[in-house]
Amino acid sequence: MIALATLKDPELFWQDHAAWLESNGYKLRARYQPGWEPNIPVSRLIPSSNEDFFSMARMAIVDAVRMEDGKRVLLKRVLRSDHPHEVAITKYFSTTPLSNDTRNHCVQLQDMLYPANRPDTTILVFPFLQQLTALRFDTIAEILDFIRQIFGLQFMHRNHVAHRDIDVCNIMMDGEDFFPEGWNQRFPSLTPDGTRRAKAFTRTQRPPKYYSTTC
Repeated sequence: MIALATLKDPELFWQDHAAWLESNGYKLRARYQPGWEPNIPVSRLIPSSNEDFFSMARMAIVDAVRMEDGKRVLLKRVLRSDHPHEVAITKYFSTTPLSNDTRNHCVQLQDMLYPANRPDTTILVFPFLQQLTALRFDTIAEILDFIRQIFGLQFMHRNHVAHRDIDVCNIMMDGEDFFPEGWNQRFPSLTPDGTRRAKAFTRTQRPPKYYSTTC
């Protein structure tokens, strides 16, 4: 794997909008701040604790801190020309009465931002969720609980929306209860600073709630 020491083209959008996002209450980490440059040479070794290598796997999504309460969130850039219905569908399942329905396992939208210089772009703000694969399944009961919850996709279908792209990358879980130290935005099984494996409870000890994206 090649280290991502320098910013790639899709990441430049976030660097260009870092100050604007901060004025709207969301602070990006150092990699995306104006003037940031890598401070070590490009290497084939990826030191997960080094900011230079913390590019997200999907560069349309970055992590941030919501400044009013210090909570970590995810920001997703959506181009309406590419995904004309994603914003409307996400908002639909995040608005009452659907958002209050216990059968709803769609990731809940927390905020929407509209960059004035990019009229085709909407930035969706979501909770900072953990990847499904960050923790192994230990028991049949844990697997059955996962399957039962993911059947919640039927909720979308009953409300006239077909997902059509459900896979491991589009299923997440609320990790706050069983990752008490938090987790790394790029390497989910590690601590936030990327220096060691994160302490975790099992799915049996602290059963997670599973979520799916809407698109």
